[in-house]
Amino acid sequence: MRGLIFFAALAMAVPASAQVTLTPGQGVTVAVSAGGKVSAERVHPAALAPDDLEAVGMLRDSYPAIQKSQSDPKGVLPAIPMRNSRVPAGPIKPDRIEIVFEVIDGKDSVLAIRNGYGQGLTYRAQITARGRTAPTDVCLVMPGKRGYEHWPYAIDRIELTELTLADWTPDQGIPCR
Repeated sequence: MRGLIFFAALAMAVPASAQVTLTPGQGVTVAVSAGGKVSAERVHPAALAPDDLEAVGMLRDSYPAIQKSQSDPKGVLPAIPMRNSRVPAGPIKPDRIEIVFEVIDGKDSVLAIRNGYGQGLTYRAQITARGRTAPTDVCLVMPGKRGYEHWPYAIDRIELTELTLADWTPDQGIPCR
């Protein structure tokens, strides 16, 4: 069912094909043209902002129960999306996507995305941790909002692909894939 909702949300998607690879402490700003072409500005050193760290603190507090119920048999833990932050956020640059990847205290990995477009942002992600590379679940980032993905272990690298802007309304929920 979740997949059907996701594909319905992408019915009006603008195609985009870019790849962004980040290691901890790196960030990038991405622009999407009217035709859907993604251009990533230079990858640069970056850190999570104070409002991001506060939101991540809420994730850390909720993780043990989720981890227990959602770990797969191989021990690969899912990302925990933060869908609706109540933390006051800093400004989001219009018509830009700001992405920051950070490992906190060597034990929590966080991908923070600020979506400055009037459409939802979908993407695919692949992580490398503990010598293993695998795809991971990620969720749509709402228009004009922040989105977070959290893993309770250190990740060496994350690769984002298929960055796509899609028409989205709140009644569609937050599709994850």
